Amino acid sequence: MKQEGYRDKDRDREYRDLYKRDTRLRYWIDRVKHEPIPDSDKEDILRFIEFMQREEKSKLWIIRCITLLLNIKKHIKKEFRACIKEDIQEYIDYTLKKGYSPSTHTKIRQVLKYFFKVVYGNNEYYPDAVRWLKSKVSKDEQRKREQLSYEQFLTEDEVKLLIDTANTIQRKAFIAVAYETGARPEELLIKYNILL
Repeated sequence: MKQEGYRDKDRDREYRDLYKRDTRLRYWIDRVKHEPIPDSDKEDILRFIEFMQREEKSKLWIIRCITLLLNIKKHIKKEFRACIKEDIQEYIDYTLKKGYSPSTHTKIRQVLKYFFKVVYGNNEYYPDAVRWLKSKVSKDEQRKREQLSYEQFLTEDEVKLLIDTANTIQRKAFIAVAYETGARPEELLIKYNILL
């Protein structure tokens, strides 16, 4: 028996999914089915998605895997199951030349290895096409790319100006709390929705 005025926080969170995870996941699964890629690749990607859902991987991670695999297919014209080490190496070289961030390189490598292991290695071993691939980029590459400068951050005066120019007290408070806590947008909105 629920008390008067009691709110089911899990249900509220479900209704206030800022990222619309279920809708976006359905969209990307449908997109795989209609993408102009070989049917064998569609089957393999859908099998990979089913595996991740059974393993209860987060929907945002599944979406990220789908988008990366579809992007990879734009470059690798061969069916995934026919790929060899040289095909994967060529794609990795291509991404290095594109100037992606080290975290993007890491995700690409992780998704490729995970996909090949699950689909072509029965989730027991890494096939030869990806066995050689390291999940992380070299420390030197990370250091080159991950150095942040103070110009990339708002100064305290800029934050004050942002707060002053906000058109409602609610927005002013929201910006101030975001600045002081350093929370991610979803974390702030979950807290905000609970307080309502």
